[in-house]
Amino acid sequence: TITLRVIDEDSAAIFQRQVHIADAEPTADIEIQYPTAERSIPEGQTLLLSAAGSQAGSATDPIATYRWDFGDGTPLRELASNQPGVSHEWADEGAYEVRLTVVDIDGSEATTMVIVEVTNAEPAVELRIAENLVAIGQIIQFAAVSGNIPDGPEPRVLAVVDDVSGDLPPALVRWEMGDGSVIESGSHRYAYNTLGPKTIRVTIGDGDGGTTEAELQITVTP
Repeated sequence: TITLRVIDEDSAAIFQRQVHIADAEPTADIEIQYPTAERSIPEGQTLLLSAAGSQAGSATDPIATYRWDFGDGTPLRELASNQPGVSHEWADEGAYEVRLTVVDIDGSEATTMVIVEVTNAEPAVELRIAENLVAIGQIIQFAAVSGNIPDGPEPRVLAVVDDVSGDLPPALVRWEMGDGSVIESGSHRYAYNTLGPKTIRVTIGDGDGGTTEAELQITVTP
């Protein structure tokens, strides 16, 4: 309430008026630092985002926090006003709605949203065997693994797969045994019944269109 009192030499008058001060809301802005001109990011790679372009509603009502929602089910991240930058990586390909909410010191909020395109990254695989000589009829364990290599009896052939968590375990594990046999399985046991060199090839598919191969040679002995 604004009050005006006017006094002359023999009288006085008072005038009052209600003035409503509207809240000055902030504005939210997202800037994305894509690594290439493609304006997308491969799954598993870190993307830098910034809320530095956001504005307070007034100088007396500054931004207090930045709240980030990356659209992939990971926990919200809330950062102080002196931390406008943030980084994130997505575990699988897709189009993700990234939301930034800025909150000023009196609780007023503003939210903006951008779409981040996350592209598929092909898996990597390496075939390993402790000894390339195996006996005819000897049972060999074949397995696709990722992360820490589990202990197990020899002989065995391991396909060590490196991929983002969203694409593990692999959707496809196809073994070409080198003797005409083809087996699709993450793990199986096999014994060769013919002598000589065998080229083992494994194909790994991530279910999103990415595939990779590796091969090694063993020799089957009497």
